[in-house]
Amino acid sequence: MAQGKLKLAKKKPHRVTKRQRNPKAKARKIFKPKKISFREKELHKLDKKERGRLWEATEKAISAKIGHLELLKGTRREIEANEKKAKQKKFGETPDTDDVQDAKKLKKARVDAEK
Repeated sequence: MAQGKLKLAKKKPHRVTKRQRNPKAKARKIFKPKKISFREKELHKLDKKERGRLWEATEKAISAKIGHLELLKGTRREIEANEKKAKQKKFGETPDTDDVQDAKKLKKARVDAEK
């Protein structure tokens, strides 16, 4: 025999408030430390450098396979230095050390030829 009445009717839903519609965003579960140790900073720097090297090596490998050799020209600084040297040679602003040595050799050869 049943000891109580059967609950056949469902309960009415609770009233929905404004706060229930827009719940507050959950807070982070991991709290980052405010002060980072020197070792952690250095590890982060090394990690960044290694990622850069890995990225560069990957780019070179892919470009070599595909044929985009413009990526293999070098770093930005090397490219700028080469452009600067090319401008100097073109306009004759300042001679490079190689040019000076070549000029000395030519002058010496002329002197030897005259003797």
